Amino acid sequence: MCKEVSEGLAHLHAYDVIHADLKGANVLISSLGIPKLTDFGNTTLSQYTVQFTATTSALPISLRWTAPELVKGGKSFTKEADVHALSMVFYEIVAGEVLFARTIPEYAVYSLLMKGKTPEVPPAFGSMEEIQADMLQRVMAECWKSDLAERSSANDIQLQFEQLSQAETQGSEDQVPDTHVG
Repeated sequence: MCKEVSEGLAHLHAYDVIHADLKGANVLISSLGIPKLTDFGNTTLSQYTVQFTATTSALPISLRWTAPELVKGGKSFTKEADVHALSMVFYEIVAGEVLFARTIPEYAVYSLLMKGKTPEVPPAFGSMEEIQADMLQRVMAECWKSDLAERSSANDIQLQFEQLSQAETQGSEDQVPDTHVG
């Protein structure tokens, strides 16, 4: 499922569309089992003048998925912020819960994020094939980098999943390429 979600985000970014609210609740599964990105209420279309604006008074961000640079203020939504949120979706998929799930109040989550607290590897990684777990851990770590220039792009992530998928199709771990892009 991580592969398909990354493909969806890479597709949006190819058209300079920034989702700006990517989270597990905004990924729906079709009747065929295909993940679909939804809820484009905060989306920006960077090459056009159109911008969707929420009409509710709720916070325009979902803290548990928000990139550190947005939490600390002064930044607008970017592709890099979407990539950070994508890694939080991966965390949800693997762990079966949201980041800081046991930290209920939003102000407590905000405090953790302001202190630069990064996620810990979900225990569910233990049930994955070693090559899958290694690759996903590496991808997530790249997505959590505070230096935006070092953060992977959605396209790079999609390519890493594609390379892993091709290697698995070949059926031999001896033929598994280095899935690091960039």
